[in-house]
This record gives sequence, C-alpha cells and structure tokens, in this order.
Amino acid sequence: TYTNPTGTPGGVWTSNTPGVATIDAVTGVLTTGAAGSTLIEYTLTMVCGTATTSMVVTVNAAPTPITSPGTLCTGNPVTLGSSPSGGTWVSTVPAVATIGSSTGVITGVGIGTSVVSYTLPGGCYQTTTVNVVGITGRQNVCIADTADLSASVPGGTWSTANPAIATVDTAGIVSGVSIGVVNITYTTTVGCFAIASMTVNPIAPIVGNDSVCVGSGTYLTNIVGGGVWTSSFPAIASISSDSG
Repeated sequence: TYTNPTGTPGGVWTSNTPGVATIDAVTGVLTTGAAGSTLIEYTLTMVCGTATTSMVVTVNAAPTPITSPGTLCTGNPVTLGSSPSGGTWVSTVPAVATIGSSTGVITGVGIGTSVVSYTLPGGCYQTTTVNVVGITGRQNVCIADTADLSASVPGGTWSTANPAIATVDTAGIVSGVSIGVVNITYTTTVGCFAIASMTVNPIAPIVGNDSVCVGSGTYLTNIVGGGVWTSSFPAIASISSDSG
C-alpha cells in the first residue's frame, strides 16, 4: 500500500507499466505482475492546477518453487533445487536438518520437521517443509514381552531383520522371541528408511534365600546382568540397587 505523504485526499494513483504492477486508483494498493520496473504516480487536481508526485517501483523476480523429496533420512544428503541461482538457503531447525547456504545440500541430523527457505538477493523467497524420518521408543524388550516403536513420518512399513529374535507388526509393536540383537527397520512410502537396534533380553528367575533375619543380610542374584534391584517395602527389607 502506497500513501501520499502530504495526506491530501482526492488524488489518483496510476502505474505506467501495468504488466509489471497495477495499483488501485483510490486506495494505492499495488499488485505485482511480473519482474521489472514501473513508474507509480499520484496526481491531484485542484483549483490552482494539477500536481503530480512519482516514484519508481522495482518488482523483483520470485524464485521457482523448491524441489524437495519432502522426507529425508538421517545422514543422507539431498540437494534441493530452485532458480535462479545466487540465493541463500536456510533451515529453521538445524538440529533436525542442516543445509549449505549456497549449495542447497540438506542433511537430516535429527528426528523431526524443519522449514527450509530459499531467498534471492532482492528479498523474494520460497519455503518448503522437510521431515526427517526416525524411530523413537524403547529399544530393548524381554522375551515374550512387547515394546512400542513410533516413526516420525506416517504411512510407512515395519520389518525385522530376524524374526527368530524379534517380530514387529504393522503398528511398530516389537515382540521379543529369543535372546539377541536385531535391527528393526521403518521404510517410508518414498523409500527412505530408519533403523533401530533392538536388544531382546531373557527373563530369568531371582536366585537366593527367600527369608532373612532382622538385622541380617543376604544376597540375591540374576543371571541377566545390568539390571536394577528394588524393594516394594523398604521398611521391611531394603536392597542395594546394583549389588542385590
């Protein structure tokens, strides 16, 4: 919107190159049409004559829409495209995706979404949203138990590298089958994938005395190491969290 700095009403706005930009004769609202320059004039007719003031308005070219796969894999660089060249690329969330400011090469570094912009020297820009696919959830499970995994991009498929160790259903629910480590893969509709390393632990009984005298101690053990010991009633019996 353009205004008459004198505040004198009743004038008429005109553009001498309507193909570049048109302007509403009364309100001064300018609408761009094509790249180029046009002379904008404000003409006021009074009893003493006609007065005109003007300025040259340059309409800058906008870059073409950004070409992007939309979905990225972590660690897999992809080159985004827009023209003309010479603009600057920016990722709003570099913790999710980083991008070369002049090259447009974007790399997913974290799970989530980032808005990417491409801006020409004249200030015109385009934006696009990229999603970096990843798997979240607990990456360990006991035999005959389940763990829920989630993907940051919907619509993909889950698979297991070894169903003899762990299976996974269409909702990302992993079921432990036998002791071991197995890769669970989530593949998007565009072929991008993420991998979670799932550890399947055994369920083993606690070994040790099932009674102890007040003021005395005893040891409990489990063949599966690395766990944490707890007592549901510490006022009755306390237990060392690491030693049993």
